[in-house]
Amino acid sequence: MADERHFEGGQQFPIDLVVCSLKELRPHTGLDESAYRRGPHANPAQGFVLYSLLDEAEKAAVVVMRFRTFLPQDGSTPENKAEATWRTSLGMVREEQQLRVRRLCESFVSSVLFGSTNEELYYRHYLQLSELGRYVSHRKELRAIYRKGSQWLDRSAETVVRLLARTEAEVDLTRAWYRALSARTPIETIDGLRGDLMPNFRSLLDGAIPRMTNAERITFGATYMEAYAGPSSSIHFDLDLDPNVTVDNPQIEVERLGLLSLHLILRVYALLGSPPDGATEQLSRSIKEASEPEKTFDAAYVRSEIEDGDFVTVRGFLVQVLSCATTALGYRTFEIEFLAERPFPEIERDWCMARDAVRFASQTEFVARVAQCLGEKVPVSLDDSALRMKIRELALDAWRSRLR
Repeated sequence: MADERHFEGGQQFPIDLVVCSLKELRPHTGLDESAYRRGPHANPAQGFVLYSLLDEAEKAAVVVMRFRTFLPQDGSTPENKAEATWRTSLGMVREEQQLRVRRLCESFVSSVLFGSTNEELYYRHYLQLSELGRYVSHRKELRAIYRKGSQWLDRSAETVVRLLARTEAEVDLTRAWYRALSARTPIETIDGLRGDLMPNFRSLLDGAIPRMTNAERITFGATYMEAYAGPSSSIHFDLDLDPNVTVDNPQIEVERLGLLSLHLILRVYALLGSPPDGATEQLSRSIKEASEPEKTFDAAYVRSEIEDGDFVTVRGFLVQVLSCATTALGYRTFEIEFLAERPFPEIERDWCMARDAVRFASQTEFVARVAQCLGEKVPVSLDDSALRMKIRELALDAWRSRLR
């Protein structure tokens, strides 16, 4: 799940901003509702795809409004909060929320990646490939389950293949992010297809995350597990191993949905060429100028205040940071050594994510204290093992004093 601190504070996301932007942007797709309902073959491909993406944002807005009528908005505690019915009701809300989060995530990733192929030709190619994928799946099922084929289905698929062949004569397949690598050779016949036509979602997300802003990452999630695998797991039956999660902060996820939909709208706004002089333009400017997302991203994935040698707590354990590593995306992890208790006796050192580390004291502070005690005799280098041991002793004393 994305970092929840971004959604705390008790304030409701102004969902009316989403509704206003939707009404403002739909005409810029070049379609109205009657044209959209005629389907992709009767419309410009870009307009049809972007209109569909705006649909997902509108669905999320409706869900937010519906859930707000269900959840207490005044911070009060329902009388039946301790009963199973309240917990299962909130569980139902959370599962519906996660389903909508998953669809928003899929839509948003597409909007991010279309930024590299924002041309009518590629939108048309995308729609043709999507249509062929449906025919291929239906064809496989007929032959696997019923042991029969369908000439009608085959002829329909071959028609799409011919359209694709003409389109792919113009398309640079190396730019077609929506095309599986195994299928990035021109499609000539339906029988010649091997493997999936479109990539799995993880590979799409991996390609999208480096293109996201920090504000988008902390809203959608900066990893596959946060953005997609977690919400996806809510769709399937599984035992609830942490029932308290169901009843904690249900309002946070509701407000998050609103913010997710806004980020999707802003991506569509950019794909439409950023039409000027509207509410969406003002929203886009406000998001870009906001400093809070950068602070939240740092707190969740960087912890820039932590340096080598600092003493931090990781899930209740005192550790010292031995080294820091930074990924290409800017996320930091820390190599740590446990100083007091350990989660398991045999684990002396480990790595942790930045978000799990909270600084207890900096090494610099303890060096200053040692210098004060030793006066002019203080070593000038931390390579001195005696100095390092003295600093650790001070950190442990401070830790034990706090525990007492």
